[in-house]
Amino acid sequence: MGSFAAAASVRSADDDRIRGLRNRLEEGSWLLLAETRPGGELPWTLVQRARPQAVVRLGDG
Repeated sequence: MGSFAAAASVRSADDDRIRGLRNRLEEGSWLLLAETRPGGELPWTLVQRARPQAVVRLGDG
């Protein structure tokens, strides 16, 4: 999460995307960050089999 905030050149306290992740952490949720190669896809069937409480996508840019 730190590298995302640094790369995006944003103050993490002010960025809604980061705030949403922090809220989940404060609720006691686990956080898994996954990054794919350009043009790659996340293995959604595998993710769904893990039965996550929520999936949050930060976006492409």
